Amino acid sequence: STAQGDITTLQTSMTSAQTDITNMQTNLGTTQTNVGNLQTSMASVQGDVSTAQTDITNLQTNLGTTQTNVGNLQTSMTTAQGDISTAQTDITTLQTTAVLMDANGNLPIPLYHGNSIYKFWQSKL
Repeated sequence: STAQGDITTLQTSMTSAQTDITNMQTNLGTTQTNVGNLQTSMASVQGDVSTAQTDITNLQTNLGTTQTNVGNLQTSMTTAQGDISTAQTDITTLQTTAVLMDANGNLPIPLYHGNSIYKFWQSKL
């Protein structure tokens, strides 16, 4: 009778152990699926990181080009300001010279020997 009770208990324990094994196999399958999904996600993230690194490199290159372009523009603006200043001086000199010219467009006694605008008008005479 005791042996029969032990056998029944053992059979119950074996059935329970079999259920545990089945559950563990199911859990293992789920875990393997999760690991596969995680590996896929990691590969996708690595691709995104690679793309981001390429984008950063391109942005840095573009920034360098933009900085060079800004420098060139600043140089051009400085040159243009010098040109404007020279043109304003030339206009003032031309206006002054025009007042001094006679009816035939000739300058009277040379008053501006060292002035480029005088040399210009002398070349036209």
